[in-house]
Amino acid sequence: MKENRFSEEQKMLVVREMESGAEVTDLGRRLGVGRATLYRWQKRYGGMKPEEQQRVAVLELENRQLRQMVGELTLDVKMLRAVLSKKF
Repeated sequence: MKENRFSEEQKMLVVREMESGAEVTDLGRRLGVGRATLYRWQKRYGGMKPEEQQRVAVLELENRQLRQMVGELTLDVKMLRAVLSKKF
């Protein structure tokens, strides 16, 4: 998985700066990111409070863990079906 250069808090600060009237092209040039990236950050973090961001991070972690559990259980079920389908 790719490691991010910017933390969630840094991204939120950039979005607040955008919302306060800073030029998007200047921000992008200063940070070394494209305009599309800045707009994607704005879409995700715009109007979000730090408490809400922490809650979203917790939910994303929980979702990732649940998806991993489902994947492991699916593999277990396929393995058991393969074993049970063989005739001894």
